[in-house]
Amino acid sequence: MATKPQEIGGYLDDGGVLTDWNGKKIGTYRLIASWKLPNMYISDRMFQVEAIVNGVTYTGRSAGVGMSYRGKRKKTPPRGR
Repeated sequence: MATKPQEIGGYLDDGGVLTDWNGKKIGTYRLIASWKLPNMYISDRMFQVEAIVNGVTYTGRSAGVGMSYRGKRKKTPPRGR
């Protein structure tokens, strides 16, 4: 049985695609929630993101499409899937 990473990183692309630095698809994602960030120059919102990579579900945050994502492995299955 292969070990699975406890954390992942990637970039949010259009259409719910999670990519690596080179733009290669590594998984999918969906936005769970968002909130306003006052006085931020990169993005005015932060998003809670749920991603699936190699069948493993991760939860983390990102400033949106085109921005980086860092997620930690979830103990429960994805919501609504």
